[in-house]
Amino acid sequence: MNVFKKYIDIKYLVVAFALFIAISADLNAKSTFSAERIKQYCENYIKANFENIQSIDFLIKFSEIQFDEDGVDAKINILQNQNSSIQKVQLIFSKNDQYLKIIEIPFRLHQIRNVYIAQRDIYPKEAISPNDFIISQYETTVSPDIITNSEQLHKKIAKRTIRKGEILKQSDLESQKIISRGKQVQIEVISGGIKVRTSGTSLDDAGIGEEVRVRRDSDYSKMTVTGKVNDEGIVQIILK
Repeated sequence: MNVFKKYIDIKYLVVAFALFIAISADLNAKSTFSAERIKQYCENYIKANFENIQSIDFLIKFSEIQFDEDGVDAKINILQNQNSSIQKVQLIFSKNDQYLKIIEIPFRLHQIRNVYIAQRDIYPKEAISPNDFIISQYETTVSPDIITNSEQLHKKIAKRTIRKGEILKQSDLESQKIISRGKQVQIEVISGGIKVRTSGTSLDDAGIGEEVRVRRDSDYSKMTVTGKVNDEGIVQIILK
């Protein structure tokens, strides 16, 4: 009888201990995202969204992220910046559609891509012609400054000396000045399907696609307007 009672006592003790462990685990439940797990998650997402990737340079050190709650989800997206070689991955940690933490991870990409390489030394104010460059595949950082399309070279001149073998960049070029300060220009005002042309005097030098100030000749007040130069050298003002 005593042996049986002792067995029952031990059995209840084991059950009670197991229940205590379960309750303690629930009270201390956490969601943990290791540094390696976060890095791998980011790498996989970037590789799925960009082509010809050679390497990824993350610009911060990854660290473990831990939450007191269990069941925390992580979502990821890319914050693209068209004006910089540095891009960002955004990680959003949430539970039941409630944001718990948002972090941004900056990175640079190295890709194999077609670039334009100078075939000769090109000096300031010299026009860029098709004979001045070759197109070649090259490993570079992903940067909006690097020329990747021949349209970006249309009617461009060098701003500085570009040495043979250099990759052509937009920051090294500028538009040819087809409008000179003090010269008469045509002004075209566009509103919907209506176009009105007049004339004026340019107050700046300007190239295709650049903005220029023009003093209208037809106004008694000689009003100054600002428009953008098109391929024909006409200053266009588009009214919205």
